[in-house]
Amino acid sequence: MRANKSTFLIIFLIVVTIVQGFFASRLVFNYDFESFFPKNDPELEFFQKHREKFGNDNDFLLVAVSNKKSVFDTLFLQRVSKLTNDIKQAPNVADAYSLVTAKNQLITFSGPIEVPYLHLHDPTKLANDSSLIFTYPDLVGTLISKDAKHLCVFIETKTIKTKPAGDSLVFGIEAALSKNNFDDYHFSGRYKAEQVYVDRMQVELGLFVGSSAVLIVLFLFFTYRSFLGVIIPLTVVLLSVIWSLGTMGMFNKPIDLMTVLLPTIMFIVGISDVIHIISKYIEEARIRPKKEAIKITIKEVGLATFFTSLTTAIGFFTLYSTEIVPVQEFGIFTGVGVFLAFGIAFTLLPAILHKFPIEHLKERKHSWEPFLTRLLGWIFRSKKSILIGAIAISIGAIITLPTIAIDVKLIDELNEGDPLKDDFVFFENSFSGVRPFELSLATIDSSKTLFDEDCLAEIEALQQFLEDSIHVNSITSPISVIYSINRALNGGIPEAYTFPNNSRDFKKVMRYLKKGSKSKKMDRFVNDEWNNGRLFGRMGDIGSAAMKVKLQQINTYSAQFKHVKFKPTGSVLLIDKSNYSLSTNMLEGLAIAFVIVAIIMGFLFKSTRIIVLSLIPNVVPLLLIASILGVSGIGLKISTAIIFTIAFGIAVDDTIHFMSKLKIELDKGKPLLYAIKRTFISTGKAIIVTSFVLSAGFMTLILSNFNGTFYTGLLVSLTLVFAVFADLLLIPVLLIYFFPKKK
Repeated sequence: MRANKSTFLIIFLIVVTIVQGFFASRLVFNYDFESFFPKNDPELEFFQKHREKFGNDNDFLLVAVSNKKSVFDTLFLQRVSKLTNDIKQAPNVADAYSLVTAKNQLITFSGPIEVPYLHLHDPTKLANDSSLIFTYPDLVGTLISKDAKHLCVFIETKTIKTKPAGDSLVFGIEAALSKNNFDDYHFSGRYKAEQVYVDRMQVELGLFVGSSAVLIVLFLFFTYRSFLGVIIPLTVVLLSVIWSLGTMGMFNKPIDLMTVLLPTIMFIVGISDVIHIISKYIEEARIRPKKEAIKITIKEVGLATFFTSLTTAIGFFTLYSTEIVPVQEFGIFTGVGVFLAFGIAFTLLPAILHKFPIEHLKERKHSWEPFLTRLLGWIFRSKKSILIGAIAISIGAIITLPTIAIDVKLIDELNEGDPLKDDFVFFENSFSGVRPFELSLATIDSSKTLFDEDCLAEIEALQQFLEDSIHVNSITSPISVIYSINRALNGGIPEAYTFPNNSRDFKKVMRYLKKGSKSKKMDRFVNDEWNNGRLFGRMGDIGSAAMKVKLQQINTYSAQFKHVKFKPTGSVLLIDKSNYSLSTNMLEGLAIAFVIVAIIMGFLFKSTRIIVLSLIPNVVPLLLIASILGVSGIGLKISTAIIFTIAFGIAVDDTIHFMSKLKIELDKGKPLLYAIKRTFISTGKAIIVTSFVLSAGFMTLILSNFNGTFYTGLLVSLTLVFAVFADLLLIPVLLIYFFPKKK
């Protein structure tokens, strides 16, 4: 009958796996950096309303081309002209212009006319044009590089909401570049970055899964030296991965920069459960029949493994306390995956152990017991030194905590030498940068407009401040419109790109402005009533910490104005805010995880002192990781802040296994020292082995091209290593000194 139940259970799990595999096959890859905006945030709501009026601040792409001889070579300029026109035909391009296609507008008695800045068809004028170009401040750094070695095609894109549409846009521009034989070019912008990120995620998913599988196979082979000893655990782990991905597929959750880590985590967590079960089963199978060995294994390991799965899942579930949707979804789906791994391990594995003979694994001799016995003897002899050392390390780590910085840049995820990062840096050095800068403008007096003279004076003052002190480049605003019209009315001379000299000239500018007020181009600057508008430009990627200081300077400077209210906004501003809010959220999530672990320990031991003793070995590793972040200057951001809750949820597993076994021994009436010894020898091997596998599994993430993933793998691995030392060295010492003494 039991054999029939095992067979039925195996068949049932296979059927469910096929269904989950179907849903997993429907998974798609996607990366939308706007999904990292903090939800339910007033700043987000303000930005969305601002965007509805004036469009996205990052709906643009930049393409720069260069010529070895000179950018003012006629043949080269003709190719740039053709490239610009070809780009205009690409899907989802709203407009594209370059120095070759740009026109200088003149307003004459007969009406407006447009004169090209570069006369391609008249070589006699080209030499004069090339020198005159650099007297136009709105061209240098925008359409031609400051060193005159590169030309830029500025591409205005339509607002794109799907990855296929973004890919189509990027492919169309790359096709135009290829068609016009530009070997030396640079290409940057949001949609280009999103395409590269998604393509790399697809490659890295296979890399992580493959490397994790190879690692586990090698570990199982060297541990058990048996075909079944490899295949059985690997099957259980693979099912955990498939079920987890299938659950994502059922809810149409795409794989993004966060969830690409999920399969690796499932491999790691799943094999941890399997090792504890098999290790206990082999230990019991040495002295009793198979069925009885399985029963005792499930009884003694089951509760502890459930609690470890619970704490690990809680570590991920606490990520839901953040305001960032991808982080929330990563936490939820990974937490669910941890429970699925536990369920599969404690249903499928016992059924397989019942059906297949792996008792021969118990014949393999190990030297763990003598090693652990000697280690415990050394710990007992050195308990005072260990305790003092732990206190000293903790104090040293706490001292370095203030050095942790919350700072992030748009290209932080990319390694040095990465082509995408190189292009980004190129536009920072040669042009006006890629980071968008956005300000909302609004008149304080509703009866006024932004084009009233006193309002324009404040906008002009702030714009000058932004250029000189904040280093914002290529600024466009209502004052830029006035400058352009004034220049057009004065024959297009560069010197006239300024505010009108007198009230008569200003009235002339305003008359022309009102004539063109219905132009669609005006919609980019002001609303229909002219009492609300925008100032936008580009700047270097100085980082969120430096930008926070700059924003304070802007707010302080603009506080003096009485006619116009200036409010910083924009997509990048929201990304910066996400990183700041996430740090607070992580502390809240970590506090929740601590409380849950305390409740579990309270349930097991019903002692406040034991709760504290259990938490201490898991606090020390977190302090060390925080110290490493501060000293190394890595800084807190979305990708590194989540390390603490993930690492704590996983690292505390060893503590729970140790304390659960200790309770079993104490409940048998064993003295404390003997109970510690039996617990140390019984669980020590599993703690060391599982921690090694977990740490090595997370180390596979350092193969990533994304710095966030790299640091997640490295720092979680280090946390687990620190946790092993804390559990094996510190817990016995704390128990000796502080365990409640019975009368």
